[in-house]
Amino acid sequence: MEAVAAQNGHLVKASRLAQAEYYASLYARMPIVDLGRIGPGYGRILAICGGGHIDASFKNLLGVGLLLLAHERGILRSGQTIVESTSGSLGQGLARRKIELLGARLVLVEAPHPDLGWQQARENKVRELLNEHVDWYWTDQNNTSLNPEVYTRWLVPELAAALDASCINVNAAVFGVGSGGHFVALARWLKSRNSLVRTYAADRIGSITFGADPGPSRIRGIGNQNIVPRIIADNIGLVDGIEYVEDREAFEFARRLAADGLFVGGSSGLILAAAVRVARKHPEVDVLTLFPDRGELYHDTLWSDEWMRGAHAGRPVQAFRPIG
Repeated sequence: MEAVAAQNGHLVKASRLAQAEYYASLYARMPIVDLGRIGPGYGRILAICGGGHIDASFKNLLGVGLLLLAHERGILRSGQTIVESTSGSLGQGLARRKIELLGARLVLVEAPHPDLGWQQARENKVRELLNEHVDWYWTDQNNTSLNPEVYTRWLVPELAAALDASCINVNAAVFGVGSGGHFVALARWLKSRNSLVRTYAADRIGSITFGADPGPSRIRGIGNQNIVPRIIADNIGLVDGIEYVEDREAFEFARRLAADGLFVGGSSGLILAAAVRVARKHPEVDVLTLFPDRGELYHDTLWSDEWMRGAHAGRPVQAFRPIG
């Protein structure tokens, strides 16, 4: 009886790992949209749509991939409790309900750190929980080398096949930087294909990632308020330039994309604004970028004229209009 139970347990474990591998491969199949040339004298912009699956986001690949790699390396044991910090891009109410349905526990941070903001407050809470539960595993997305490995293993092969099939030769790229994982992985890959490729970081005004002064922002999922992730700090040589974008410009570009048929969030609008600048600097090249979020998560913010007016001190709201 014990042997049968052990065998069945092994089969269940193998089945779950295979299922996780399947989902990682599924999440890595991100469509590439040709936005064309925004105007005369601009390079062509190609956008990887990271929120292209139903009920999936760009971070789904990272979440599953981090756990798979940690398990393969023997860092994560079966049955071990996992902890991570997030700002909750799905929105607090939706995120709370989904986490409960998945059987996980959501710990809310009630107030920001008095000097270093919400990001530091969340990290402090994680460390507090780890001190109480020494057997828990922290994925630590901002600092683990497994982060870029996830994208190198699952996303890069998909993108390489898509670009090769379309005979696309990327000469410049613009990616947002939060933890820096996908920036590092994709920049390494593109430069390995062509050493002349220029890779630019898109960042929000108020982010300290690249040495700028900290400041408030309503954009989530991009930039850092008080912590420079080790991933990007250790690979700063991959950054050929930085494009800073203010909140209002980011939101307006997201709204313009909606008018053009792409429903994305504020961080994607920011990245497009940066990509447009790079496309103007390089009018004869193909510029690759990545949109990490989906627009339907922002009904009460980005798509609300009232919220937009409040976010920008009553200035007129930019009308929706196509990009090009």
